[in-house]
Amino acid sequence: MTAPTLLDRFARQVADHPDAVALRHTGTSLTYRELDEWAGRLAARLAAKGTGPGSLVALAADRGPAAVAGVLAVLKTGAAYLDWTRRPPCGASGA
Repeated sequence: MTAPTLLDRFARQVADHPDAVALRHTGTSLTYRELDEWAGRLAARLAAKGTGPGSLVALAADRGPAAVAGVLAVLKTGAAYLDWTRRPPCGASGA
């Protein structure tokens, strides 16, 4: 038996607690259902462009709901993602 993936765990939360708050960020709240639906729409758009298992998707999003939805969307397609942040990590000069 394999350990559940992040996507497996998220799907379980959606099934068990669809109306519970999944995340809060700067005054915005999303339920598990809303986040799942958003990620599903993004995943469908990615899949329509050929994204799937074996694909690598660069994600460039500031921290927040869009980044979370983006990660989930990529995982839903079976692809992998590369965090392509717009800012250098803490302590990096960015040079």
